[in-house]
Order: sequence, then structure tokens, then C-alpha cells
Amino acid sequence: MFEKKIDNELSLVLLHSSHAEEHLKVRNDNLNFFSKRMPFFKTYNSKEMFSKWIENSLINFAKEKSLFFSIMFNNKIIGCIGFSQINLNTEKVELGFWLCQKYQKRGIIHKSCLFLINYAFREYDATKIEIRTDETNAECRAVCAKLNMKLEGIITNAYKVDDQLVSEAIYALHKN
Repeated sequence: MFEKKIDNELSLVLLHSSHAEEHLKVRNDNLNFFSKRMPFFKTYNSKEMFSKWIENSLINFAKEKSLFFSIMFNNKIIGCIGFSQINLNTEKVELGFWLCQKYQKRGIIHKSCLFLINYAFREYDATKIEIRTDETNAECRAVCAKLNMKLEGIITNAYKVDDQLVSEAIYALHKN
């Protein structure tokens, strides 16, 4: 199993079928928090759903289309991070993440993003890392700023959450 130790408490572990139940528990414990930004979480309501998502993620990893890790804090799953899209042709990866509410504002996402940004530049020869977020997601936008990403634009009416149109901010970091 691929694991990258970030520090004494934090590590990123390649998604594995054994993670499904713990991801479901994290989802259930944080459903109200996650649903505001990730409406698809409402439909991931069983171990089987998470198992299928993990299986599909690993298939796409083998095809170099995506790559996801469980975020582990003291050997406990507290979130997920990875490349939702890897485009070797355009040398671009799209980075996404979610983290339990109680672990927010501890630098966990920042450290994890730094590792994955360097990984994408080195392993995939990416020249651009992109993060897309709800325009009103101040926390994610602050992470992008701390990573020295630049706002490339706002896509209005990008998608709907609970019948509300959402605009999407697109941030990018280019390899020097």
C-alpha cells in the first residue's frame, strides 16, 4: 500500500477497499458540513457506495486518469485528497480535497496539497495544478492563496446545490 508520511501525525495513504467503512463513518459524522459544498455526499450513504467509489478510483489510477488518498491523522481517516483529473496531454492536474470539520484550520490540507503539488510536477510532469471551488468557500480559497495559486477566473452558474446556482472559482499554480 502506497503511503506518504507528511509528519509524525499526518500521512496520505492510497485509497484501499479496507477504507470504505471508515470513509462512510466520516461522511455520516460530517454530513451537514459536507453537504453544503459537496452535494454528491448525500448519495454516498452505504459502505457499498464507498467501496464502488474506491474501486473506480483505483481503476482510474491505473489508467493515470485520477489519484486519491485517504488523509490519515494518527492512523485515523479524516478526509480525502487527490487528483480528480490527470490530463497528461495538457500537462494539467485538478486537485480536490475534503476534510472533517473538526480537523479544519490545522494546516493538514496545506501540507497535503504541498506534497501532492510536488508529486504532480515530478511524477506526472504536470505544468499546471488547478483547484476549483465554490466561489463562496472562503476556507478553500484561503488554502489556494496560501499555496500561492492565482485566481484564473469565476465560472458563473457552474452547477447547482439544493436548487441554488453556484459560481465556481478556478485557481491555478504553474510550474516555474
